[in-house]
Parts: sequence; structure tokens; C-alpha cells
Amino acid sequence: MKYQIKVNQIPVLLGLDKYNNKDDILSKIILTSKPKKSFIKNNYNKKNKKYYVNRTPQIDQIINKFYNHNRDEVKEIKKNFNTKIELDNIIISGSVYSICKNKENETAILLIKQRKNRIYDNMSRSDEVICQILMKLFNCNKLLYLQYYNNTFDLDEREFNKNYYDNNIIEPLINIFKNIK
Repeated sequence: MKYQIKVNQIPVLLGLDKYNNKDDILSKIILTSKPKKSFIKNNYNKKNKKYYVNRTPQIDQIINKFYNHNRDEVKEIKKNFNTKIELDNIIISGSVYSICKNKENETAILLIKQRKNRIYDNMSRSDEVICQILMKLFNCNKLLYLQYYNNTFDLDEREFNKNYYDNNIIEPLINIFKNIK
């Protein structure tokens, strides 16, 4: 059985997120990865309603502000990408809002973090894990970590670290799902 994991669930599984419970996320992954039974009868009494928060217009505004402010360094921005990668018994899927190219034609992922209170000086370990996984998913060696708060930007550039990715992310993930039947 292949377990489907989203990029934002990985820091929780590795014990780096203090706000979410590892066991809750693990049981959710196991339940959603099991094959679903098909029903012959359709239940017409229940309406399929989807509730979601549409943050895309605000993200688009942030991307446009960033592009206008950094037009000298950034040549092109492409928006909304999804992909996945398969490992032993897990499938990691992720999405980014944009991938940009600079004047030297190097590609970099633009990861946007909207802050509510302030811009942080240091990147958290959970954000570092997410950055490394996204760079592997999209075959980019660079990631632009953009923090946005109160119409101000803080840009930090990260590079892919294969040793960190293999030893601190993938090995523990594979060990978590190895013993699940």
C-alpha cells in the first residue's frame, strides 16, 4: 500500500510541529490512503458542499508586488504548480504558488509565508524541512523564502542540501511507514 503525504504534514510526522499531533496526522494519512469502497446507491439527501478559503487573489497580489519591486533580479514568474514523488511505500505531493527565473536563467521556487504578527529572523526547522522537500519535488536547487507582513518583504535564499534531505527527512519518513500494515 502506498501512503499519500502532503508536504505540510511531514514536519508534524517528524515531530517538528508543536501545534499538531503526530498520531492524528498519521491516522489521517492511513485512513485516506486505504482503498475506498464503492457504493451502488447514491444518497441524494446529502449535498456535496465544499468549504474552503480562497487565498489565491491575495497571494497573486503579493507575487505581483514582489515582481514589481524586484524586476531587476527576477526575469519571469510562473504560477501554480503541483507535483508528486514516489519513494518506497509513500507518495509525497506538494504545490507551490510560483517558480521564478532570474537574469542568469536560474530557476527558484518562490515560497510565500504570510505573517500575522511579525517577520521572523530565523527560519524554523519545520519550514526548513518544507523548503528542502519542495526543492526536491520541483528539481530546483534554489528557493526564495519570502516573508510578507504589513506590506514589507523579507527575502531569504535557500539552497538544496542533499545530505540533510536524505538523513533528516527521508530516512525517518521511510522508517515511520515501514512498520505500518
